[in-house]
Amino acid sequence: MDRPELLLIEPPLSVPEALIFIDSSLSCQLHYPIHSSAWWSVLRQVGWRGSIYYLAWDRSPYSLLEYLAQMGPESIGYWQRYKSRAKRVGKSRLPLLISDLPEQKFSLFSLSLGARVAYYTMQDWLKTSACLNNALFLAGAVLRGSSKDWEGAARSLQGRLINVYNVEDWVLKRFCQMLDWERSPCGIKPIKLTHDHIYNVNATPLMKTAKHEPAYYLPVLQTLVEREIWKL
Repeated sequence: MDRPELLLIEPPLSVPEALIFIDSSLSCQLHYPIHSSAWWSVLRQVGWRGSIYYLAWDRSPYSLLEYLAQMGPESIGYWQRYKSRAKRVGKSRLPLLISDLPEQKFSLFSLSLGARVAYYTMQDWLKTSACLNNALFLAGAVLRGSSKDWEGAARSLQGRLINVYNVEDWVLKRFCQMLDWERSPCGIKPIKLTHDHIYNVNATPLMKTAKHEPAYYLPVLQTLVEREIWKL
């Protein structure tokens, strides 16, 4: 895909706030966001009343981050390419796309490599002239330590950056080994920065799996809302 697009999945029910759903091109084969339809119904079930947009930012033939992890060192080139594209989309494209939407208040909901897009969008949020409420990272493939400007990412938030991680995530652990990451990504450990707007959630006991696929995070949403971690 040459040009990222924001697709309106569902209009608002009663709240003038938009949720931008940012999937990972390496999480599942993407020809159309129908594969994510389970998320729309769950988001409504937990109480989301605003509109839902889907960021279609890559339609790569490479289907699974898990598949790349199994390839070993041969996949590093693919990883570097997708990582760079996620940064470009987050910094250069998504803020401008958001500026064209009618809503004035937004939340970001990101999965896996999509969390990189969200991270860089938060860094350049001033380009949007809109309000950023919450940002949710699930299985985020972003380093969690001082090599990233987490304070800058959280600067524009009115609500929280909710980082949901699974210490057993086999795929993210495998990429740590392959890439010689001295620090781990936020998808397997908490973001290190202590900040009023950053909230880490250990989902390992809820998920009971080492699998990376986003579907395993679906049950976590209810817990986030019930515990008022994510305030809708």
